[in-house]
Amino acid sequence: MSAAGGSSCYYLATADVYDAEMAERVARHRQSRHEQWQNVQWKTIEAPLRIDQAIAKVPDGSVVLLDCLTLWASQVLYASELSEEAGLALLANALSDARSRRMHFVIVSNDINEALPPTDAETWRYLAFLQRAHRWLAAEADSVVEVIAGCAVEWKEEERKGDVRLRNALFGLVLALQFLTRIPIPIVAPWTPETRRWAVRAYPLVGLLIGGVIGLLAIYMQNVPAPITALAILSVWVALSGGLHLDGVMDIADALGSNQPLARRWEIMKDPQIGSFGMLALVFLLAWKAVLLWALLAYHAPWWWLLIVPALGRWTGVALLVLTPLRPAEGFGMELEAIA
Repeated sequence: MSAAGGSSCYYLATADVYDAEMAERVARHRQSRHEQWQNVQWKTIEAPLRIDQAIAKVPDGSVVLLDCLTLWASQVLYASELSEEAGLALLANALSDARSRRMHFVIVSNDINEALPPTDAETWRYLAFLQRAHRWLAAEADSVVEVIAGCAVEWKEEERKGDVRLRNALFGLVLALQFLTRIPIPIVAPWTPETRRWAVRAYPLVGLLIGGVIGLLAIYMQNVPAPITALAILSVWVALSGGLHLDGVMDIADALGSNQPLARRWEIMKDPQIGSFGMLALVFLLAWKAVLLWALLAYHAPWWWLLIVPALGRWTGVALLVLTPLRPAEGFGMELEAIA
């Protein structure tokens, strides 16, 4: 707890005081904390279940000690109506909030999975849930320390902030490439709020990459007739992007051409099947792209136009996420809007 520096610390207590014996144990534990860290002023927040709400009460930049995850896990499973996924979501929200507000968040847990395998199903269920939480926290945490008989074993050392930022930026670029292109990248990037935020920032960079590929193709084929070059560029362009934006245009065309109320149009846009209006929109869009490419090539426009256009298109998508409200406010778009 050296990060406290003599300032106030917040103790998130997950124990649920349900009888006199538990109250006595809590009082004894509180006294031991005071004796061990006399220079720290503890402020206790009871958080037997909603640790996300407890974290929300803590000021920015504070030191927070959550004690302990094992009790919290048992209350998620046996003292609430939450599903396991909902419980883990509370934990993820608490960690995300603490990280975004630059808290020193220390989580205490117990490794109770070292004994012989249990024989009953409920104990198996509890251990499996706790281990899921442990694995996720170990991946997200800046450092992981195991204490055995008073001896600390550091399993994961805290990285320097610059290293973490660079790692998240690189993983964000990988996520952006995997989402916006069909380029095979055999890397499993972590799906965290920080990497997703960097991924959105990298969208224009992915556009530059696509523009660079088709620009080089235009230079290579400069002695080929313009119509053939235009068709080749368009084919590579669609192949690289996987037709992601073309699919969106077809969905919008089907919805607008349906002449239905707004609620029904939202449903049509979610429908994976493509109707006649969508096909017409696809044909006209590809035709216009081919003709415009042909015109640029025929009039010897500089090749860097091909570099700018894909980047500008993806930058516009990010700008729309930031500047315009999402309608309807649901789905994957909400997640992108929240981190853009």
